Amino acid sequence: MSLSQVVIRVRGFVCVLLAAVLSSIALAAKLDVDESAPDFALKSSTGKNVRLSEYRGDVVLVNFWTRSCSRCREQLEQIDALYQAHRNDGFMVLSVAITDDPHHVQELADSMKLSFPILYDDRKAAARLYDPTTIPLTVLIDAHGNIRHVYEKYRRGDEATYREQLVALLDE
Repeated sequence: MSLSQVVIRVRGFVCVLLAAVLSSIALAAKLDVDESAPDFALKSSTGKNVRLSEYRGDVVLVNFWTRSCSRCREQLEQIDALYQAHRNDGFMVLSVAITDDPHHVQELADSMKLSFPILYDDRKAAARLYDPTTIPLTVLIDAHGNIRHVYEKYRRGDEATYREQLVALLDE
């Protein structure tokens, strides 16, 4: 193989690699802060369909979780306390359970005595829009429907950050 053929192949490889990198950046950019939150509608634990855009005017915390995630359960308890404290202040929680079995998810939610509705994402429709690469994924959305904060995973103490940022959004 001549030097010019090697250069052509290397350029081709670099172009393919660059395209792959740019593509992955575009996917990661789905949840850009200050961009409009992707709208979705899911069946809820109340039996009604719930659409994110119905809560325009409220600050909304969208939380993606699975039943098998132990950190998710701990986080859900903290989110429920936050919801109880601010539910009358224009704050809503949409808890999206990525599940194939809504019945088992509802049993878990009932045992935890969660006070916000659980949304069942059994077809992964909302998950495809938000593309959670880690679970839990928590997104704080302002009253205008824009993403303001994205939290991947959960560590004890994160709820203090949620509370601080929520109060700031409620005060806007």
